[in-house]
Amino acid sequence: MRQYCLHNLSVDSQHPTQPHAHSALLCVLSRLEKLRPLVNHGLARIFYDQQIESRSLETSNRNILALVNSLEPDLRTRWFIATKNHTQLSPAPTRNIDVRDLPARRSVRNGDVPDDFVSSDEMWISFAGTAVFDSPQLEVSSPGSAPIPVENCADEITLTRNWPIYQPSPKHRLEEYERKGDVVSAMDLTVADANRALLIAVEHENTDRYAVVRGKVYRFLRTNPGSSPPVFHGFRVDERFIKPDVRRLLR
Repeated sequence: MRQYCLHNLSVDSQHPTQPHAHSALLCVLSRLEKLRPLVNHGLARIFYDQQIESRSLETSNRNILALVNSLEPDLRTRWFIATKNHTQLSPAPTRNIDVRDLPARRSVRNGDVPDDFVSSDEMWISFAGTAVFDSPQLEVSSPGSAPIPVENCADEITLTRNWPIYQPSPKHRLEEYERKGDVVSAMDLTVADANRALLIAVEHENTDRYAVVRGKVYRFLRTNPGSSPPVFHGFRVDERFIKPDVRRLLR
């Protein structure tokens, strides 16, 4: 399960106006909502550092809770649902750390974060607008410990950079058909629906992935093994041909 950490260090009074701060806040909200299918299917979890709420994105030093309360009601509700209903609080004590941007290491930010945020297995979710946290990779160090690299996302592109991508194959049409005596399976999902299904698909034997969409089972195969991000094509699977071990994975 992948862990994402919404930390407080990138909240550093970096935006001169409320509209700029609103934009940074909504960018984070978009990423949290994009992660929701993974969270709902038990494939990811998001840790939320409550220290964020007392910090400010604006040079006026108005804290984030006040900024959230100045949003339109729908956006305000979405923010609280994303941060309160779909995240977890870290039970770990805090640790003082230095953070540098990689590979340049031009800037440094010091502060306290929950101890379990300091791991190369985590991905940090950052507010945009600072020299350190606009970088896709960070170096985190603390007294007595060797520096470690940590992946960072300050926008949707860096969040999804390694997510699998669905590309339709012309071989698989909307309806199944015969070709040279063989039945070719149908693919009746749109590209958008197929990408959503692929994101939450379960992996089988480290080769293919399966997902259920509206009661139908779909199989996804690597189109070009070794590519980064991984690219898949897919098709609908006849219920009669689903292996027992795949059925167990899909339960």
